[in-house]
Amino acid sequence: MWVNVSAVVDSDGDGLDDSWEQDHFGDLDETANGDPDGDGFTNLQEFENGTDPTVSNLADVPAEFPWWILLVLLIVIMVIFILFLLMKRRRSEEEEFLEDEQEGEEEIDSDAETEETGSEDEEYEESTHEESEEIGDEERD
Repeated sequence: MWVNVSAVVDSDGDGLDDSWEQDHFGDLDETANGDPDGDGFTNLQEFENGTDPTVSNLADVPAEFPWWILLVLLIVIMVIFILFLLMKRRRSEEEEFLEDEQEGEEEIDSDAETEETGSEDEEYEESTHEESEEIGDEERD
């Protein structure tokens, strides 16, 4: 029975197999904590995962949902809703004011009509009274 044991040779003591470093970097100058491709995975993680440390793995990492966009959108919607309510309230107050103003004008008009009617009635009574006095004076004569 044969057991194939591959020995990891790490002559520089950085935790990375020398042959892996030579294959990917061409030398043994990289460290285990290095990240030459800038994907957030260290060379040691790339070695353990069997990925290429010179090619970014960002496409493999699911992007975090941009919650701040959702928050900004929610705030904008709330501001629009509040402005709508304020405008609606202001419009109803304006309509109420105009209705009160129109009612006031109608009262003034009806008072003016009453005064006009009253003065016409007074003129009629005066002319009737004068006619009856004239008739009475004629009968006395």
